[in-house]
Amino acid sequence: MKKIIVDGVEVFMDDPLSEWFELSYAQFLTIPRLVLESMSYEWQEKMKALLEEMDATFDWRPEEGRYWVKLKDDKGRYCDAPLNDYRHGSCEHLRIKPEETIELNKVTHRIEPLDPWPSPPPAQNPGSK
Repeated sequence: MKKIIVDGVEVFMDDPLSEWFELSYAQFLTIPRLVLESMSYEWQEKMKALLEEMDATFDWRPEEGRYWVKLKDDKGRYCDAPLNDYRHGSCEHLRIKPEETIELNKVTHRIEPLDPWPSPPPAQNPGSK
């Protein structure tokens, strides 16, 4: 959370990546390599540069061991990861079509419903009509 002053008023803002993670409690960013390598060449160049900048800033990789990601189903059991095969797999069926997106400040966002869980209507007073 970052505090900034706008027109003399203190405003608290989430860090940009916290905004992306939304309200999740995720501790790691896990993106299948297949999806990353399905992005445009130019996008991959930018991502590579950002990852290299992070590696040059932090010595974050563990000295021993390695991180290992396994997919679990809704019952907590390990299951096959459909995007696991980065050499021969495809994720084109997941690509969002242009009509499903809007452009906002040169960043593409997926269109989401405004209120997936609407509030119940206010209680009616039984004595009034």
